[in-house]
Amino acid sequence: MGEKAKQQAEEAWGAAKETTEKIKETVVGAGDGEPTGMMTLALGGGGGGGGGG
Repeated sequence: MGEKAKQQAEEAWGAAKETTEKIKETVVGAGDGEPTGMMTLALGGGGGGGGGG
């Protein structure tokens, strides 16, 4: 792998890790362990919905 390509891959990996950390912080919130935001809906919170008949 060329040196420039290797550097770009490392930069992309670093950005992906940083984004993942930000997502974790957003989902976990202020450290209370309770999901927040859009993940609440994905995890079954937020009420609404209902089964069919």
